[in-house]
Amino acid sequence: MRLTIEWGFGKENNMAENNTLETFAEAMRLVESPKKIWNELAEFTRDVGIDALSYYHIAPPGSQDFSDKYFASVGFDQDAADEHRRNHTHFDNPFVSRANPLTRPLFWGEVVDNLKLTDKQKENMDSFYHCKRHSNGLVLPVFGPKNRNGCVVYRFLDACEPFARENVHRVSLAAHLAHVQFCHLRAKNAEESIYLTSREKEVLTWVARGKSNTVIADIVGISQHTVNGYLRRIYLKTRTTDRTSAALRAVADSLIDY
Repeated sequence: MRLTIEWGFGKENNMAENNTLETFAEAMRLVESPKKIWNELAEFTRDVGIDALSYYHIAPPGSQDFSDKYFASVGFDQDAADEHRRNHTHFDNPFVSRANPLTRPLFWGEVVDNLKLTDKQKENMDSFYHCKRHSNGLVLPVFGPKNRNGCVVYRFLDACEPFARENVHRVSLAAHLAHVQFCHLRAKNAEESIYLTSREKEVLTWVARGKSNTVIADIVGISQHTVNGYLRRIYLKTRTTDRTSAALRAVADSLIDY
């Protein structure tokens, strides 16, 4: 069955005046917990006929949370969401793999109909998203600082109702605002968990820019032996064992101003 939906204008689905993108952006700026971010986004998008959402965070290589594969769900069946997370099926999600290389929203049908899904993927999509049960929604790639990208998946309350283009823009912008705030919280937590002195940051910045220890010593005005000492402390703090991994960690987790 083809799961598509029209770009409709026949139904007035505009958000209430007191639920504007401006007020949502201000609310996002003040949020200090990831769970609150997705609850706020769910509340904001409910006015336009979205009854559930999920979020997938794609951490950049080298970051301390690269293998974490953060996943959040609001409105979907909780048992199915827990199983989705527990079995790591969110690592192999066709919505994410299809949307990530693109910069535009996709309807569920554009993903399901245009990809050759494995039996396991079909089973997972059905168990969590109920893709075989007349459901439909919107898949949005979102992009953040330091290559911290992600994917927001919305489910429509009524798959048969046209979804206005204006509302696609609104929920897309809202998803981006939520994603950026989530990235901000992640970067803040990384900075707090890994404390580097100003000199360690300076040395690591030059490492990330491809400079050798000898060149770094000349630039900073210290001995090469001292540079080696700083690097040993940096490896210990960042839980890395070489300059390349340390540089990747520093850039991915915003430990330096690269």
